[in-house]
Amino acid sequence: MATQLRVLVVEDESFTRQLVANALVQQGFEVFASSSASEAIELAKIKDPHVVISDLDLGSGASGHDLLAVIAREYPWVGLVVLTAHSNPLLAGVGNLPEGVTYLVKSAIADLSEIGSSVYQSISNVAHKLPAEL
Repeated sequence: MATQLRVLVVEDESFTRQLVANALVQQGFEVFASSSASEAIELAKIKDPHVVISDLDLGSGASGHDLLAVIAREYPWVGLVVLTAHSNPLLAGVGNLPEGVTYLVKSAIADLSEIGSSVYQSISNVAHKLPAEL
């Protein structure tokens, strides 16, 4: 039996968080959701996700940039997806993001299956950057 991929969705906007989580569940993923970076870091320790999907602007507290940097450093095998309203990666501070992040613009999503595709893309990105001994 194949392992169900675990995805952690981090988005401070409740509607978007639920929409993304529900779309991923419908595509067969096991999904955990969080509204903040600090909560997401705790969930990552407990749930051991394969992929983290995060907005960059998480309101007050740590940002999505901060969260993704922690995940990349502490869990280098986890795929990373940025889900943002910034259509221009340079304006979103993409240079500050960890290597191999999959970038997904909210307004450019034509079909919710694209979110699931980004999960697989992020896993592929991680596989290409990990040392063979991991």
